[in-house]
Order: sequence, then structure tokens, then C-alpha cells
Amino acid sequence: MRSAPGATRLSAAGLVAAAALAAPLAAQHEHEHHPPAAQPATQTPAARPANAREEPARAAVRFGFRPVREGATSVKVGDEAELRIHVTDPATGQPVRGLLPMGWIDYRASTAATARESCRQKVGAFLDGTLHVKHGQMNIAQPVEDLNGHYLLALARSPQVVVIDPVKGFGRTKLYTTVLLPGAGADWASTADDRRVFVTVPGVGKVAVINTHSWRVDTLLDAGAKPTRAAMDGAGRLWVTDDSGAESAVRVFDAETLREHAVIRVGAGPHVMAFSADGALAFVAARGAGEVVVIDARALRPTAAVRTGDGPADMAWSTARNALFVANDGDGTVAVVDPAARAVTERIPFAPGIRFIRFAPTPVHGEGHAAHGPATDASRLAFVVNPAEGTLQIYDAVSRQVIRTLSGAPEPDQIGFSANFAYVRTAGTATVARIPLNNPTSGATGPHDYFPAGGREPGSVAARGLGDVVIAQPGMHDAVYVLNPAERMIYSYHYMEGMPIPHGGLTTYGFEPRAIRTVSRRMRELEPGVYAATVRLERAGDYDLIVRIPDPYALECHGFSIRPDPARLADRLRIVPGELRLRPGPNTVRFHLTDAQTGEALEQVEDVMVQFASTDGFARRVMARPAGGGTYEVSLDVPGTGVYYASFEVPSYGITLRDRSPLIFHAADGGR
Repeated sequence: MRSAPGATRLSAAGLVAAAALAAPLAAQHEHEHHPPAAQPATQTPAARPANAREEPARAAVRFGFRPVREGATSVKVGDEAELRIHVTDPATGQPVRGLLPMGWIDYRASTAATARESCRQKVGAFLDGTLHVKHGQMNIAQPVEDLNGHYLLALARSPQVVVIDPVKGFGRTKLYTTVLLPGAGADWASTADDRRVFVTVPGVGKVAVINTHSWRVDTLLDAGAKPTRAAMDGAGRLWVTDDSGAESAVRVFDAETLREHAVIRVGAGPHVMAFSADGALAFVAARGAGEVVVIDARALRPTAAVRTGDGPADMAWSTARNALFVANDGDGTVAVVDPAARAVTERIPFAPGIRFIRFAPTPVHGEGHAAHGPATDASRLAFVVNPAEGTLQIYDAVSRQVIRTLSGAPEPDQIGFSANFAYVRTAGTATVARIPLNNPTSGATGPHDYFPAGGREPGSVAARGLGDVVIAQPGMHDAVYVLNPAERMIYSYHYMEGMPIPHGGLTTYGFEPRAIRTVSRRMRELEPGVYAATVRLERAGDYDLIVRIPDPYALECHGFSIRPDPARLADRLRIVPGELRLRPGPNTVRFHLTDAQTGEALEQVEDVMVQFASTDGFARRVMARPAGGGTYEVSLDVPGTGVYYASFEVPSYGITLRDRSPLIFHAADGGR
């Protein structure tokens, strides 16, 4: 193996210093789960007074609104819809790229004459609310929908997906809801707009399709005997590996219609998948067979099976070389597969035990942090991790040499990336190393190059998951979430002024997490100058999409309407919780029923059944009694502290226990 002179040992001083910091940090953050609100990559200016002189617009914004459902001509209550804006330079008419528009949805102003002023006032209020979040509470009125935040998801070892609202939350808890699966999930993938999350459930041979607006499983896809890995390609198709031995295959589904397109046989697994940058080719590595199947992703047919080495464990596509890099665990080589020749054209020696390879992303806008030295094109860098040897090696795919070797880490097992840094997570210590992408021969040695993701090492728990454990935070440059499954915690850090700054820790509420991902509500750039988000509104009426772009400046309000849907009676029933905290012993639980279309209180609904359950087996079914004014009550004897779930059944409205995500209650001594 060729190595750059002076191979570096992971700094023992850095590890010790970080470990010393980790224990008090974990203890402090065990009960402080309130990272700040996610901000745009550039600093958002503070809200101006409503009577301040308005800045002239320097960007033109055109609005579009359409139903997502194929064949629909209008958007009704409960429908998914796409909001789209086209941003152009008014002087040239050219699209404006690379923006992070801020957006909110709120009820429309009463008259056209006051619409513009109302729009400005609302932006001021919403920005002020966004910038002054304390302990999860917003002290300014919130919009109907905030298109600036995100949810944090944890895939549990038990049959749940835990959904966390890292900014607002409810009361003192950040737990938004949990999604019940038919079995323990193994891997997951999401559509480009985060409207759907697909979770493989090997134990029942299904893929659960989660709707991220309702936070429930819409349907289950049949995906072979043991669906395990999941990945999305650039054409909006879901690829799922079936790791069932001799009958191993990869299944391809349309992520919108959910129709199965193809079943392609592959060698014995376990499997991993990768795609070429242009989306023309898909690759499935079959570890048991020692080969990679090359698939024409457009025709959905295999074109070659390439023997790559002993135990292909991971793969990554190199845009710099236009080739596939395959990490072989058994023989310790990385095989380079030429997609045109459908053959291995180079074999790079490392050491047996390599399990993870990733190429760095191209830095956003081509920028890095100048403080870290001269820039390097990060997309040429492969990060190769060997947990058994305790090494991370950085390979330059263009110069074809290892430019850095870091050793001495206890079981490095995964690399995550932000815009400007690579983050090295290890199973044997709670510390995370940070390496600047524009100067990868520095970093991971000094005291500011590490940060503690808790006080306990993740340990072998980390090996049980297939998904990511270090992920970038939406809307913030160089901010990451790091999962510590041993502590059942997720830690948040961002880079500022030469060092990592902690946001805090988020608990997974007793569930053992295997992987994390985010679901963004932000408007995404679909093509140059075109930004879109999908929404689902539960009340008919007239709304405004309020858009603010800091630079080039624009502030716009665009109206649209949601039609009522009398045929869907269940959509009209809105359940609004009262107090979400309980205490052990007798409790009176109250909630409110309103008409989602009119906002009026619903009185005398006589068949509201509430089922309470907890993770330790407690279950009670209780009939609710009307208390007047749309308020309903149930009496509940809580056996002890912990998390309790309330599911609702209302036959007169066609609502069953599985139709809606449960309400989540926390019971604690002195909880009231």
C-alpha cells in the first residue's frame, strides 16, 4: 500500500481530552434536549419592525400550486399538494440558483388591500419566533405550516420509527410521534422530497411505506422473503435487496405509484447497492458470491457479473474517475470497476477487514474554510475504514495514492459528511474526529478536532444497524447529528470559529436506535431556479404561501385554496390534546374534538374509544365522555412513570385505531 510520508496516529491526547469532556457533557444534556432552531446557511437578518421601510425586491418570484395525486385537478382537504416557486433575476430573466428560500403557510389576509402589509407583519412575527426558541416553546404565534424546519427520525431495534421535532416539540418533550411497523426495520430510504420513507422489514417480507405528513404506514409492499437493503435512484425508483440465500434478488419499485417494475436475480448476499452519477447504471454487490452485478438502470436488466474479490462489503461511485470502487473485506483490496469494460481495471491493496468506503461530496458552492489551508477537490477523496485494524485511510482517486493514514482508533465504523468536513465515528469511543475536506492531510490530531458524542462508547450496538449514524443537519452548514445507540441519545454539533460547538442532546425515549435520518420541510431546488415543497393541509379554506429570500431580496405572498371533501368524513375530525403530562395514579385525560374544515367544536360524539398502551405491556381501552364545548374526558389509572400512547377509535367517523398516529403522554412523579 502506498502511503503519504508521516502516517498519522489518531491523537491520544485528543482522545483523552475528548473523553474527559464527554462524561460531564452527557450528564448535562441527558435532560436538555433543545438544539437551536435550524437556520439558513447564511445568517438570517433579524425581523424588522412592521413600519420599517421595505427593501426593494431584487428577485422575481412566480408561484405554482398543484395536486400530487395523478389525475387530480384540484386540491382537497387531506390531499398532498406541491407548492413551487420560480425565482429569476428581473434584469436578465435568468434563474437564480443555490438559494435557501424561507417559507410559511398561513391563513389568507382578510382583504387584498391589507394582504401585502399582513404578509410583511407575519414574516416579522415568524422570524422573531424562529430566532427566539427557548426550551422548545415558541413565544410568537406559529404559522399553519413552517417550511423551514425538519424532523429527526430514529429507526429503532424494536418495530418503531421514532419521530423527533428537534426545535419546537411539545412542552418539554421533543418526541413528535412514533410509527408502528409490522416488525423490526433493517434499512430505509426516502423520496427526494421526503414525502415518503420506505423501511425494509425482513422478518415479514415487507417494505413499510410511511407517509411523512400523516406519520403512518400507508401500505406494505411485498419484497421477497427477506428484504434488507433499500436505496433510491435519481429517477424516483426504490431498489430493495432480498437477502434470502440462493433466491437473492433486487426488486425495483416506482416510488410514486408503488408498482413493481422488475425482479433481478443477484448472487448470495449480504448485499450493498450503488448507482453511477448519471443514473444509467446500478450495482449490487453480493458478498457471498464475491461479485458485483452491473445493471442497466434504464432497461432494468443485468449486463454483467464482475468478480471483484473476497467478500465485497461496501461500494462507492467516483465522479472523478467515472468508476465504481468496491471494498473487499476478505482480501483487503479495493477493486476499481470500469463501467464501460464491465471489468476490474485496478486493484488497490489495503488490509483485510475494510468494511466502509465513501467519496466526499463536492463542497457547496466550491467553498471551504480558508483557515484550513489550500483547497482540494474533495470529490476525488475516498475514505476507507477498517474497523478491525482501527484505521482510516484517505485515497486520492486522481493521483492514485493514499495521501493519509490515521491509525489507533478503536473500531472506526462510519464516515459522515457536512459541506466542509468529514466526521469519523468509532464504536470503541464516544469521540468523533473531524477532518477538513479542503485540506484532508490536517485535522483529527488537535484538541479542537474532536468532540464527544456522549460519555459512553457506542460499542457493538453500532454494528447492528445498516443506516447512517452521522448525518448533516438540513439548513445549516457544517452541523451534524451523531447517534450514540448505547446511550439512546442523538448529539448535535456545528462548526464555528475553528471548533465544534455543542447544541445539546436528544433522547430516543427508551427506544434503542439503529440509524438516523432527517425529513426536511424546506423548499428544495428541483432544477435551476425552481424550488418546491409538498404539503398536506387538514382544513379547507384560503391560504397564503409567504416566501422570503434574504439575498437577492424578495418578500412575496401567493394565495391558494384547499377545497372541502365531504366524502371523507374521517378527515373532518380533528383531535386536539390537552395536557400531555401524567402522574402515576388516577388521572383525568382531556382532549378536544373539532371540525377540521370549519374549526367548530364537535359536541355529543358518543362513540370515542381511547386505547392507552405503553412499551412495557400496559394496555387499557376507555370510552370517552363529553364534558361540554367539544371537550372529552377519560379516567386513567397510570401504573407508573414512562411513556404512554393513546390511540383513538371513532366508528361514526370511520376512524380505527391504526388510522392516526397516537398521542404521546409522559408520566413522571409530580408530573402535574
